[in-house]
Amino acid sequence: RLTQVLFNEPVQLRQGADMPGFRAVRLHDGLNGYMMADDLTMERTSVEPATFIYKAVVVNGSKRVMSHARQGALIVEVMMGTELYIDYRGAGVSRVALPGGTSGWISDDGVVILPADGELQQPHDLRQAFCNTALSFLQVTYLENGQTIRGISPAGITRLSAQVNGLQVPRTLSGLEKAGKPVPFMISK
Repeated sequence: RLTQVLFNEPVQLRQGADMPGFRAVRLHDGLNGYMMADDLTMERTSVEPATFIYKAVVVNGSKRVMSHARQGALIVEVMMGTELYIDYRGAGVSRVALPGGTSGWISDDGVVILPADGELQQPHDLRQAFCNTALSFLQVTYLENGQTIRGISPAGITRLSAQVNGLQVPRTLSGLEKAGKPVPFMISK
């Protein structure tokens, strides 16, 4: 496992490198790898911001997408950092587009609602918000290169804690090692 891709995260198919049951993909940050063919859809409506009014960014550990606005059946549970596009908002609920051309409903708690082309803004105290988000993974199972509350790595904690607080960082440990600005090491006497 090189990484995990969040639900509804767009990928680009690479030509000529497929294996039986798998498709070669490139993620938006340039990482190349393979995904199970059954986990992909060619229908892209759910990731086209121009066709929607709002988007919801999941800021809690996970979010349940239901079949109906009230007392529906669970369609899918999505993880922190997932972006879902909204075509209708009601009293505390939103209808979101799902891959494959379907839709579902989410409550407005545990998400930040933005304009469809909007970006999360950094909180006033980014350090505190980042640390609070990272602490939400305190008892989560370690999963090499994991990126969700079902299993996470230190790089995943860093990426998701940054992402839901309006800061973009690389998803891999090697990318994180090259990011940022060096800080001089000083010994006080």
